[in-house]
Amino acid sequence: RGISNFDRSSQWEYIANADANNTFGSVDWNLGEVDAMTALDTSGESATIDGVTWRYLGRNLSNNGFWGLGKTVSNGWTDKYGYKHIYLDSGTRGITTFDKDIAWERIGKAGYSADFSETFNEDWSYAEVQALYALYQAQSGSVTLNGYTWRYTSEEFSETQGKTLGDYWLNNHNHKYIF
Repeated sequence: RGISNFDRSSQWEYIANADANNTFGSVDWNLGEVDAMTALDTSGESATIDGVTWRYLGRNLSNNGFWGLGKTVSNGWTDKYGYKHIYLDSGTRGITTFDKDIAWERIGKAGYSADFSETFNEDWSYAEVQALYALYQAQSGSVTLNGYTWRYTSEEFSETQGKTLGDYWLNNHNHKYIF
């Protein structure tokens, strides 16, 4: 028990603690920088701190998935692709340095599947995700990763296989798909 004149939110403390604990290396954020990062939690805008752009991320980071890895509130971490994240509450609030679109995110999540012992079982590097994303953007050509040749398809998997955007799976012929 005690008293204090500290008048900032618990989210502010989580961000400051990520700095104090050297979660992201020796960054040494000042009060104004932590204030700016905390404001992202409510404003939805971005802030550049020490040359790194942070953004609001409306995701539940406690769930296993591309960003979550089962993190708990107040955790800060760097994912395998080099993006930094801080989980700010038990709902869907966090901040991140992630700057790609939803298609890159979905491919990246599939590339994380080995971390969750899932059937897809991929462990792609940033460059491999980027190569598949470029294939998706080009909508033609092919990319070979880990013995699999990937090609763009215009098949509507929600109609033909009942899939939802972001799903990835193996079919009965051991072919891999990302929707």
